[in-house]
Amino acid sequence: MILYSFIFLIAVAVMVVFGNWRRGLFGFILIALLQDPVRKLVPGAPAYLVMSTTPVLIAIIFQAFFFWHGLLSALRRNFPRIAKALLLLVLSMLPPIAISASYGAGSWQLTLVGIFSYGTLLFCIALGYLFPLREEDITRLLAFYVICASIMLIGTPLEYYKLFPDWQALGTQAMNVAWVRYIPGATVKMIAGFFRSPDVMGWHASTVTMFSLILAMRSRGNIRNRNAWIALAVWGVVGNIFCGRRKMIMMLPVFAGVFSWVYWHLRYRLKTGIKMTAIVTVLVLASVGTVTIYSMMSPDDTFMQYYTNDPTDIVRQVDAHGRGEVTETFRQYGWLGAGLGSATPGVHNLSVERPRTWQEGGLGRIAVELGLPGFILFLYFGYCVLRSILEVMLYRADCNSPAFPIYVGLFSIVAANTSAFVVSGQIFGDPFIIAIFSLMIGMTLSCDRVCGVAQKV
Repeated sequence: MILYSFIFLIAVAVMVVFGNWRRGLFGFILIALLQDPVRKLVPGAPAYLVMSTTPVLIAIIFQAFFFWHGLLSALRRNFPRIAKALLLLVLSMLPPIAISASYGAGSWQLTLVGIFSYGTLLFCIALGYLFPLREEDITRLLAFYVICASIMLIGTPLEYYKLFPDWQALGTQAMNVAWVRYIPGATVKMIAGFFRSPDVMGWHASTVTMFSLILAMRSRGNIRNRNAWIALAVWGVVGNIFCGRRKMIMMLPVFAGVFSWVYWHLRYRLKTGIKMTAIVTVLVLASVGTVTIYSMMSPDDTFMQYYTNDPTDIVRQVDAHGRGEVTETFRQYGWLGAGLGSATPGVHNLSVERPRTWQEGGLGRIAVELGLPGFILFLYFGYCVLRSILEVMLYRADCNSPAFPIYVGLFSIVAANTSAFVVSGQIFGDPFIIAIFSLMIGMTLSCDRVCGVAQKV
């Protein structure tokens, strides 16, 4: 019954998209948050439910691009550097497509999975650029996500305190998997809550915190709203701690650092916009609240042992999953790689002929799937996107616009996700997560269109 009800909800979300694709994004978020508990409650916990958001996403892309040709032309005109880099990247994917489709019977499925994964990234960047017509479009979407995801994070303490030990929707017992982390002298039991893995729960917890902080900084004139968003940010941090994944925790200081850097860089141009004191106030209140709530919950000391054990290991992991993994990938697979889709998360569920891949880091996955030419052009595409975002935010957009803090926050979240991607690209195999990540990139590019153009002095 629950499966059929969920399928009906997906169908309703698709119909909403064809009425208004922007509203369809709200249904896309809701389905993404419900898909994991639904999967665990369905007998056998079928893996195909991870793709539940796909029909809605495809409908959104089709509907948005069918009606908004003018804005797409504006995107190409305003960012010609990105358009040229994108063309080169797409051309570089032709050899990897031919390689993955030629392994044997059914290997074309690898190719389709790869095309969908990279296509989601590229299409959703354009989709994010089209989405905001005004500031409220973004704040409503962020607020909806924060409220819904915060409710789902209730599963974290429910699992940790074993309040409903036999409920299949909690933890990973429905998939017959136990997530643990071993450190000297302790074993950390990682918590997933209503989500399918600690990684996924940790990503949502981090995103709740970062979105909430953005909304808190935006609510500088309304203390009640600001405090409410700070409380939800604290709730996200607590969930993040229980996930037992350092890369998810590390997203938060990266977010805070990039956000502060942008405003420090623009400090002489700020007139009525957010001040550094407001940033510090929100971050301090969130930190104090986190310590207070964490002390009240009295979790096992093994979590803090894990997070503080051998801090230098973070640097080693970044190097190993970055430079080391890429170098070893080209040594094993050659400069053409193993083909598009060969290392995409989830392809192990396909009963097809395929090469064995082991890459965990995001850069290693790109290297093995795209080969050296595609890897270089992917990095070039990322460089062009980053350069364009910085040009828009630091020089073209009006930094004194009330909407500007939203865009600084989105850029900071993109930076935080990029840092996590270098260490582990597995989480970005989720269609929802890669779509949201790409949407935020595209939204950031729309900064000058929504905030207005900076006045020349």
